[in-house]
Amino acid sequence: MKPNKPKPKPKPNPKETKMIVLPTNDPALKALSDTWKNEDALVELRDALYKAHRDSARRENISNQVFTIAFAANGQNALQALAASISCMGGNNLPVMEAQVLLHETDPADSADNMIAHGIMVPGFGSPYMNGEDDELLEGFADALEKISPETYDLIWSIQKVIGKGVFPNIAIYTAAYAKLAGIPAPLSPLLVVEARTETMRDMLSNKYK
Repeated sequence: MKPNKPKPKPKPNPKETKMIVLPTNDPALKALSDTWKNEDALVELRDALYKAHRDSARRENISNQVFTIAFAANGQNALQALAASISCMGGNNLPVMEAQVLLHETDPADSADNMIAHGIMVPGFGSPYMNGEDDELLEGFADALEKISPETYDLIWSIQKVIGKGVFPNIAIYTAAYAKLAGIPAPLSPLLVVEARTETMRDMLSNKYK
């Protein structure tokens, strides 16, 4: 009697879309997995975020000013100038990591309320560029987030309701939201800002030295 031959393994279908591996059981992540079964959702969200960063980078801000000054002062060493610019992030200027930590709280709105009660700034809200109005440069990302992960969108606006009128989500909280959905750890999320803005900063500086 001849031994049974092992069944051949099925060949992978090249047309199948790669699935997202979600890092936690967070309800927002589960909703993203249930609704969007491939990477297209995160790609769309990332593209919208990077566009918002490129547009925002053209505004006068501390990071751009430090980059320009350091580049001129250190013999035009772009890497050292970039390092100086990055060192300005956090606190009052693009607190992406702090905003992501807030989003990971059990009840972010309650945590924000507690911050306000103790005189602590809620990271990811308010803008020196907008006088009591929502930032139009962020509308594209906000719309994409509401479509792709309405739970995360509603979470951000529940924090805004605690803060009150005239103070709206800024690009730090939206960057933190993308990082959370993409499974990027909070300490690494500020690197998204560097990746998204470096090209614009380079082009702006190139125009000054032509």
